[in-house]
Amino acid sequence: MAFTSLGDKPVCLERKIDYNPLMLRFMFLLSAGFLLGASSCAGTDLDHSADKAHSSEAHASDSHASDAHLEPHADDGHGGDDPHHKNSPRPYNALADAWVDLDATIAAAKASGKHAIIVMGANWCHDSRGLAFHFENPEFRAAHITPYFEQVYIDVGEKNRNIDIAQKFGLEDIKGTPTIFVLSSEGDVLNLDTAPTWRNAASRSKEDIVSYFRGFRPQP
Repeated sequence: MAFTSLGDKPVCLERKIDYNPLMLRFMFLLSAGFLLGASSCAGTDLDHSADKAHSSEAHASDSHASDAHLEPHADDGHGGDDPHHKNSPRPYNALADAWVDLDATIAAAKASGKHAIIVMGANWCHDSRGLAFHFENPEFRAAHITPYFEQVYIDVGEKNRNIDIAQKFGLEDIKGTPTIFVLSSEGDVLNLDTAPTWRNAASRSKEDIVSYFRGFRPQP
């Protein structure tokens, strides 16, 4: 704002700023798109950038004690007020030998006649942790997992680790996390068409999760 004089009286001259409506709309869409992409576990470039901000924290936590990866952690900002993220376990161990764990799970399923659930995810992903929130709940596990399935978590890093396991089961790569394979007691994939559809796991209800896996229980 500037002042000048007109005769004996000061006059205020206001600068008129011309905001281009198209420019304002572009800036709004750009900022909204960035925020949405940064919070997603889907396989997009924006998501991959957001992943990097949390991967170092996840890798550091995995390098403590051998069982430290099962301890609950404080919310890291992905989950908002969702209880899945405030005390959800982080069971995806970057230091584990994934192939050894996988082979042991398949062998246990064959011996017991159960099916196997292979959860491929990462601790930085709120959807991977959201699923683990249910799976690691003792009551949920006793009622819906242990009687029917052998189950293992496989860490995928930033969707670039243990990809050969996904390829073994018929997927070229990991598009979103978690990716979940259900195997028969003989090791055959039972859900290849829906294995990559769990990237919204944190938003699914308990009933929806139970219903899905009920459909893959071994038949008596």
